[in-house]
Amino acid sequence: MNQDNTDPIRRIITAVCDVLADQGVTHLSMRNVAAKAGATIGLITHHFPNRAAMVQAAVEATWEEERSAIDWPETGDRERVLRSFEVFLPLDEPRRRQLSVWIAFWALSHESPGLKTVHQKVYPYVRDKHIVWLSALGFSSERSRVLADRLTMFTDSLLLHSVLDTAYWTPVLMKQMVADVIDDVFREASNLTLSPECSQKRPASSPRLSAGRLSKLQTSIVQTLK
Repeated sequence: MNQDNTDPIRRIITAVCDVLADQGVTHLSMRNVAAKAGATIGLITHHFPNRAAMVQAAVEATWEEERSAIDWPETGDRERVLRSFEVFLPLDEPRRRQLSVWIAFWALSHESPGLKTVHQKVYPYVRDKHIVWLSALGFSSERSRVLADRLTMFTDSLLLHSVLDTAYWTPVLMKQMVADVIDDVFREASNLTLSPECSQKRPASSPRLSAGRLSKLQTSIVQTLK
C-alpha cells in the first residue's frame, strides 16, 4: 500500500498493513502501529478504537486496490477469466503483503460484527462478477450461482493454504491449480449442448410421405402379400 504522509488516516492504515505483513495479526497493537506510522498512540486510538477497527480499515483499503486492478470478464474469454483470479494470488511480495491483511480479517471476523459486514459486501460482489461470465458460457442462472460460489470458496481456500505452506504452494503451482479449476468449468460448458436438458436434437429421419403416396405404398404392400 502506498504511503501518504499528508493523510494521517491513510498513514495509519498503511502502518497497520505493514505490521500485519511483517509481524502478523498477533502483533497488531496500538503501540506497534504507532511506531510504524511515526505517530502517537493517542492519534491511533482517536481514529481506530481497537484492533478490529484497524483491520477493517486495512481490509477495505486493500479490497479497493485489488478491485480496481481486476479486469472483470464479461464473456467466456478464458485468459481474462484466469487473470481475474490471479490478481488475488500471492505471486509476488506486494500481493503477499496484501494477503496478510485478509488473513487478519479472517482471523478476527468471528468476533467482530463490523468485519462480517465487510464480508457481506465483498463476497456477493465477487460472486456476481463470476456469474456474469458463467452465464455468458451458457449456464443457467441457478448453475451459474452454484459455480460462482464454488469458485469464490476455492479461491479463499487456496489463499489460506498458500500461507500455511509457502514452500509447497509456489506461484507456478497456484497458477496451475487455478487453470485446472477454470478448465473444468469450460469443459462443463462445452458439454452443455450434449445434455438432454439443454439440447433436444432430433435424429435424422427420412422425408415424410404425403397422404397420397402413403396410400399407394400401403396398397402395393397389400397386393404383394396376397
